[in-house]
Amino acid sequence: MTATASGDSDPLIVSGDVEEFGEVEFGYVTVVQHLCDRTGHVPHPEVLFDEKKALGVAAYHPRRDELALDPAFLTLGLDFAESYAFDGVIVHELGHRTEPGWIVLRRWLFWASAVVSACVGLYTYARPFNDVCAVLMFIALLLFLCIWPVSWNAEFRADDYMCDVAGIGVAVCTFDLLAACNAQSSVTHPPTSLRLARQLRRAKLPHARRNRESILRRGGRKK
Repeated sequence: MTATASGDSDPLIVSGDVEEFGEVEFGYVTVVQHLCDRTGHVPHPEVLFDEKKALGVAAYHPRRDELALDPAFLTLGLDFAESYAFDGVIVHELGHRTEPGWIVLRRWLFWASAVVSACVGLYTYARPFNDVCAVLMFIALLLFLCIWPVSWNAEFRADDYMCDVAGIGVAVCTFDLLAACNAQSSVTHPPTSLRLARQLRRAKLPHARRNRESILRRGGRKK
C-alpha cells in the first residue's frame, strides 16, 4: 500500500489493496504537507507509506527526498494525525531534511565499512593473512565505529529541531509514543530516555523559552 505526494501542485496518488484506507492516506499526507508549510519545507518531500523504508516509525531519505511512514499509522485513523505525537514524528524527520548531510554521512560510513570488509574477505581468500589484511580490518572497524557517534548526533540534532520548532510539549508526546512502540537504542538511535532528558534540559535554557509552545497548532484541534 502506497500513498505519495510531492510539491505544491503535484497530484496526490493514492493506491492500495485496501480501498477504505484511501481517504485516511489522503488525510495523513495533507497533514504532513501542512506541517511542511508551517516549517518552511517547500517544496514538500514525497510522502509514502512503506514499512521497509520507514525503518520503524518514520524515516527521511535525502537522495530521493522521501519521507516514509509506517502503514500502521493508517490503522489509528485520522485522529492520530491531529495529535502532538504525530507532529513530533514528522517535524523530527524534517529536522533530518534540514541537515541531510548527517544522514548521507551515516550511509557513506556504512557502505565504506562494508566495502572494506569485503576487500578483506577477498584478499584473505587469495592470500594468507598479513599486515595488509590487518590494516584493512582496522579501517573497516574504525569506519563502523564512526557510525555510532554520527548517527546519534544526527538524531539529537533532529530532536533539537523538533523541540525548537514544535515545542517541548510535542517533544514529550513524541518520546512517549516511541516508548510505547518499544523503540530500542541501537548504533543508529540513542535511548529514548536519553533523548527526552536532553530536550527537557534544553527547554530550561533561556534561549529556548520562546519555543516552549508549539507553533504548529491548528485551531485548537491538537491532542
